[in-house]
Amino acid sequence: ATVKGKICFKLVNAGRNAAMLQEVPHRLWQDLAVVYYIALSKDSSVGVSSLAVKNNLMEMWGVDEPALYELARQNMPALFGAEITPISDVIDAMLREMQECGQIAALPDMEEPENLPPLYVATNECKCHGAAVLLYDGILEGFAERCGSDFYILPSSVHETLFLPVLPGKDGYMLSELVRGINTEKVAPEEVLSDNVYIYCAGDGSVTQIG
Repeated sequence: ATVKGKICFKLVNAGRNAAMLQEVPHRLWQDLAVVYYIALSKDSSVGVSSLAVKNNLMEMWGVDEPALYELARQNMPALFGAEITPISDVIDAMLREMQECGQIAALPDMEEPENLPPLYVATNECKCHGAAVLLYDGILEGFAERCGSDFYILPSSVHETLFLPVLPGKDGYMLSELVRGINTEKVAPEEVLSDNVYIYCAGDGSVTQIG
């Protein structure tokens, strides 16, 4: 019973992890894979200590993948929570932390750039494998209601994704090029989630890959 309360899931790129997926229970979500782990401990400074759930462990428990998914679906919000924060607030918090640690003497005098896209960072409370918040019940529907429109999901890493409300006249395919560039230059290979961008349609609650 104690282990059941610690079953969690995370999202990884299916293509990059094809060999690993042969050994673990999983399901596909777009071009990603949902895989499972037991959360042994979590610490905001060092991340999450975990044990991967492999096929032999699942068989030993006598459960199947849908049962694991249901357990993780219930456990994740309680264990890790979710945060959807305007990126400007995230940058402000980072600068304040740098000032407190003595890395910078004073906060830079930053003016809010005009026409800055309304980007939001979606992750969990410990910022570790936070892309999994995409799978939480109601998280995508809730954000669509909050912004009053469809929105793009930019997979910035396995630890977080970016939400961008659809703006008139903006082409989603340009975002795919942006994500590919960032993945190549800024994200460690093992932390790349996807080169593709998705769009959430508020009308029918669907997620579609667009690039």
